[in-house]
Amino acid sequence: MDEKSHMKIWIILLAVFFIVIAAAGVYAATSGQKNNSANETDLGTIMINWYFPEYNQLIAKSDLIVVANVTDERGVWDTADGKKPENISNYENETGKKATISTEYTFKTNEILKGTVNDTFLGRVKGGTADGYTFAAMKVPSFDKGDIVLLFIQYPKDENGNIIPMDYIQIGEPDAFIQTSDGNFSNDYYGEISLDQLKKDIAATPAA
Repeated sequence: MDEKSHMKIWIILLAVFFIVIAAAGVYAATSGQKNNSANETDLGTIMINWYFPEYNQLIAKSDLIVVANVTDERGVWDTADGKKPENISNYENETGKKATISTEYTFKTNEILKGTVNDTFLGRVKGGTADGYTFAAMKVPSFDKGDIVLLFIQYPKDENGNIIPMDYIQIGEPDAFIQTSDGNFSNDYYGEISLDQLKKDIAATPAA
């Protein structure tokens, strides 16, 4: 094989080498774009450290104590209209907070033990998924359709103690108990309680 043939072979080998390197670079760049795109759907995670009042205080301070059935759920944006912001990366609400998502549950009232509420009402828990975006929250209650729950709710109030009207009830970890197989209601912090005993405790506990 003459020198010219050797030169042609080396040129071909070098060309193939650079093509492979270029292809690998394109693949890596494309993979990075896909991963970045996937990461854009993750709005982050929050950890909520709740204050757990004593059991009697939980009863006394609750404006509403109700047994209800979970009939539906959906993810909603924590915006004024409940819709996805046009520009999520630059969005800030009136208090400067970034876009987040909650899970909104529909409840059908089963039995009211204290206070008043409609036959059907909405409750929200921090964290959820909407429009392909996910905002995670740790140490929050979660429900499944068909669950029977016991809720202890304090309504938001103004400086004069007047209840601030809202379209939904905000639910935190101390507020929610889920019915167990024996018909009682359980919460990881407070343990298990029965409705019969709770009714007696409500009657014996003065309002806060």
